[in-house]
Amino acid sequence: MKQKYLGLDGMRGVAAFAVVVFHLREWLGDTPLFQGGYLAVDLFFVLSGFVIAHAYDARLAEGLGPVAFMRLRAIRLLPLLALGTGLGAMLALSTPGGPAAWRILAGFCANAVGLPSPFHGRRIFELDPPAWSLFYELLANAGFAVAFRWLGGKALGAIALISFAVLVVLGVQHGSLDGGMTLSGAPMGLARVGVSFPLGVLLHRNRALWSALVPAPPQVLLLAMTVLALALPLPASLRLAFDLGFVALLSPLLVMAGASLRTERRESRALVLLGLLSYPVYLLHAPIKRAFEHYAPAIPSSLAALLVVVLSGLAALAADRFYDVPVRRWLSGLGRRARAETEPESGPTV
Repeated sequence: MKQKYLGLDGMRGVAAFAVVVFHLREWLGDTPLFQGGYLAVDLFFVLSGFVIAHAYDARLAEGLGPVAFMRLRAIRLLPLLALGTGLGAMLALSTPGGPAAWRILAGFCANAVGLPSPFHGRRIFELDPPAWSLFYELLANAGFAVAFRWLGGKALGAIALISFAVLVVLGVQHGSLDGGMTLSGAPMGLARVGVSFPLGVLLHRNRALWSALVPAPPQVLLLAMTVLALALPLPASLRLAFDLGFVALLSPLLVMAGASLRTERRESRALVLLGLLSYPVYLLHAPIKRAFEHYAPAIPSSLAALLVVVLSGLAALAADRFYDVPVRRWLSGLGRRARAETEPESGPTV
């Protein structure tokens, strides 16, 4: 049985809620807290590289092909993406003076399968804006599977170093690393995933070198460190330096600490819950926020922000139980039946 990294689950959940607060800052009096909440995306990319290597390195080495790998990733990622995009599309269609219906439909058809919309709005995922990072996640996943046999330590290190050099240049031009969600920001998105995803893979493949050296923090301290790294208020003069330091050093260190965490069974429940909530919270909070903007503008902004956070958590629980898990189970069953119909029978298997 593969090891479960519950500390990473907890970090992912905390980071998802940090993104929610980051997108609600204007409702909270433009608080300086969580001004770096966008760095949660870079943490997600490191976590993704680590977890993908953990789950699929052996299977890819044994012959799992890129198409089969991406089918598994699509089953994992697309149902909730389609739900969040669909909610965003319904809100857009019901907004007077909004984009033309055909643009919304075209945006939905592209965004729901993880592709940028060429027609709708300034953002590449206008209907559910946070989903822009899923496009780069899927790109990294596809590249990892296609080039797997060539992606040894040196190649991954070279990709990360070159991407970081590009990120420095783009960061100097932009003033921070908060970019990637627009078509013009594609170089920033590619550079961010190009640094962090390979770092995550390298951390997993080389865990024997560092696991004994990294102390396992208490659960509360691990989550507090994650919150602090994303919530820390900084002057504009330090923003870029901190962003680059977070990408190159702090986010890998957080993942190392999270991977070292060992918990009691009672403590692990909170980490499991945070991990369960993370992905649906990330994809559902933007449509919920837009619903408040369109249908409840009279609610005081601070109260509306609190309600968005709470309802995002509750919607995530409901979506996981009544939508995501059943849909993924159904899609996985379709895939198994299709393989059974197309593959020759070879006798009993374990």
